[in-house]
Parts: sequence; C-alpha cells; structure tokens
Amino acid sequence: NEYAPPMPGLPPIPDAVNNRFDRFCERIYFQNNVYHSYAYRFKRNSNSYMVSYSNDNQIKYGTVLYYAYVEDSDDVWMVMSELKPTARNLFTRDMKDCIESDKINTYLERNQLGYCFTHVTDSNDLVVHRAKFLISRVVMIPDDAGGYVSYILNCYQHD
Repeated sequence: NEYAPPMPGLPPIPDAVNNRFDRFCERIYFQNNVYHSYAYRFKRNSNSYMVSYSNDNQIKYGTVLYYAYVEDSDDVWMVMSELKPTARNLFTRDMKDCIESDKINTYLERNQLGYCFTHVTDSNDLVVHRAKFLISRVVMIPDDAGGYVSYILNCYQHD
C-alpha cells in the first residue's frame, strides 16, 4: 500500500481503512473541479477540502483528509472527518458585519455562496464515503462552537 504520510495535526489512517485500499492520494479531479484533501501540501488557503456530500438521501459535510482507491476499480473514496449539523441555520447572505475574513467577503461580494448557512461542529468521527456522492465544496465561517458552512456556487481553483 502507498500509505499516506501523517501530517501535523492530522490523524494517521487507521489500519482498518489502510488495509481496505491500495492507494491514497491528496487530490482528485471530479466533475470538472479539483478537490484537495487536507493532506495536500500545496493547498495554501484553498478551502476545497471541505465538502458537502449525500449519504442516505441526507446532505452531510466533512473535511476530506485523504482520497483512496481500490486497485482495478474506478471508485474513489473520501476518508473524512465528519462535520455534524446543529439546529442553528441562517438563510441570508447579510452576514458581512460578523465576518472578519477577506476571503469570505470576496465570496459574498461575487455571489459565490449559497443562501443557506448550516451550522456544524467537528464530530472527530472518521468516516469513509464514495467520492461519487460529492455535491460541492463548502466554505466555513468559524464561530465559538464550530462554524457555518455554505456551498461555493461558482467554484474557484488555484491550480
């Protein structure tokens, strides 16, 4: 196996996951977009490792740590830290007063974010899902209890 090297602050891949896959990678090209994992060393301030995906007809959110492959298969899997939605959601883009990030303000000014901001917290649960269920990148506006995520409608890429 091509074991993905652990990064500072990033959990190593558990043996149960490592033994299931033949190869790990840091980024993928999927549906005309490049998605990075948190392990991607050139991600800079790109947020493309935070994604939304569908699971059992529910929209879920996660931070992709690595992508994984099984040999002789076209299936790509996402090894993720799951972000759990809470009951606090916002349905507006009028958040400029509470945002201190130039990056987020740029998204808002260019109408690149969706209208719904879903509040999430980090669950510290490691989950594995097929990449074919990816919906889009999301961007997080942090707060004391986690943060609000919103879809990036007009995806940008830095590479």
